[in-house]
Amino acid sequence: MNARILGVLAIYYGLSFATLMVVFAQLGLEALFTTFGWFAVPVVVTGTIAFAATVLGLVRLLSDRVGMLGVVGAVLAALGSLGPLTNSADWARIAPAPLMVGSAMLMWDLAGIGVVSRWIPIVQGPIAIGYTVSLLLGAPASGLFFPFLLSWVAIGVSLIRGIPLPRSSNA
Repeated sequence: MNARILGVLAIYYGLSFATLMVVFAQLGLEALFTTFGWFAVPVVVTGTIAFAATVLGLVRLLSDRVGMLGVVGAVLAALGSLGPLTNSADWARIAPAPLMVGSAMLMWDLAGIGVVSRWIPIVQGPIAIGYTVSLLLGAPASGLFFPFLLSWVAIGVSLIRGIPLPRSSNA
């Protein structure tokens, strides 16, 4: 996989789940999957696969430059992305926490090597913390998904532009 393909997958993930959130806000979850199940189910499945492929693909593509923080973050994010594919309502509610925390960890590492803007982890970090704290307190936190998804659109645009070459260590 090259960076541009990963960029397209990241944009697809961000836009597909953002679209589902807008439809969900208008119709409710029940109607989203009953009336529009023909649309929602394939989008959830393909969006989940796109996200997991993107985070794991980034680690593979940049294996010589990504540190342990990024690798652990990618695995955590990929595991968290499986939440919508389960039949467990509890896991589907909890899974975004590791997804967001892992994503922020990976993006922090990628920002450190110049692959994405430093603004990406600065946005994703507080969102991940906010979602996790809300989850622990039992408060609703679904409003944090939208900016997180938009950050993935920005990540995709960054990847489509290309990954900068590593800096030479020659002085």
